[in-house]
Amino acid sequence: MAAGGDYAGALALYQQALAGFQAANPMAAEPLTLFTRKMDAVSAQMSSLGSVTSVTPGSTDPVFAPDSIVDAYGSGLANTTVSASGSLSTALGGTTVTITDSKGTSVLAPLFYVSPAQVNYAAPASLALTQATVMVKSGDSSTRNGTGTIVDVQPGVFTFNAAGLVAGSIVRATDTRQVLQNVYAVDGAGNVVAAPVDVSKDQVYMVFYATGIRRAQLSQVTVSIGGVSVPVAYSGTQGFFTGLDQVNVQLPASLAGRGDVPIILSVAGKQANTARMTFK
Repeated sequence: MAAGGDYAGALALYQQALAGFQAANPMAAEPLTLFTRKMDAVSAQMSSLGSVTSVTPGSTDPVFAPDSIVDAYGSGLANTTVSASGSLSTALGGTTVTITDSKGTSVLAPLFYVSPAQVNYAAPASLALTQATVMVKSGDSSTRNGTGTIVDVQPGVFTFNAAGLVAGSIVRATDTRQVLQNVYAVDGAGNVVAAPVDVSKDQVYMVFYATGIRRAQLSQVTVSIGGVSVPVAYSGTQGFFTGLDQVNVQLPASLAGRGDVPIILSVAGKQANTARMTFK
């Protein structure tokens, strides 16, 4: 499997899965929507506040970690909607994000995506901890300001859909080879839904994606799936995408037949948003 540090292997597995998905479903959106997500009731409420609120994905608290991916919500944050292509820039569609940390140092954040109500950015690794201010300047030079708390660790788990299907992939180790499998399928309406995972045979592993966890030690990371504590082989940087972290776990045979179950990631005593997966 893509073990600790085997970033190239993990990335290759994801790219294979994505290429297969896109070939089979040319009209569907990319399933791994890491840097943008649909507006929900909470983010819509944030947008009406007239400022900007920066949160770890999956959270509503204005707390995030250095060197992580951050969702910012507000109104008038951009004059257009655009996603970054290729290398990240600190200006996208005329929008910039400036973070001033507790030491008074101001730094521009690289941008993944901008829209009038949502901006996704990478919190720079150099940020000092504790209180910070975030200023979003749109293409018309108007600004939105907010405050946040910067901490070493603030875990957030990425998901494939609004139901919380974990963003990840399965690696099945047989006697002769490693086989990549998906945790998702696409229904007749083009919706991404859970694909049941069979753990009744072979050694089965899952690689899933998170952010805000890379400064924690492996000993500080626990994963519970369906109430079962599972072995964590690796937790840290994904190694290719800015701010993206990766967790590798082994799935025990005792999870067979459990159906839809929650996934709980805890890092340094902090629990991430709950994701889900389904077992045969």
